Amino acid sequence: MHYPQSARAVASDGLLTLSEPEIAGAVRHSGGSGAAAVAQTLLRAVQAHRDPEQDNCTVVVAAPYGIGAEVTD
Repeated sequence: MHYPQSARAVASDGLLTLSEPEIAGAVRHSGGSGAAAVAQTLLRAVQAHRDPEQDNCTVVVAAPYGIGAEVTD
């Protein structure tokens, strides 16, 4: 998956519970909030389906430093 500012998402097949439009919508919905927000939004969207046969789902979103990065001391 590719979206603005060169961030990348890698996910297990559990994400396939969502359709491509649902994935795109989740990314758009949280896109300006950083990589962690995108991953959390995707996982919440999977959980919202409440599929009793749901496979586990892992999502990792990586963005270059400074793009939505949360920096703490």
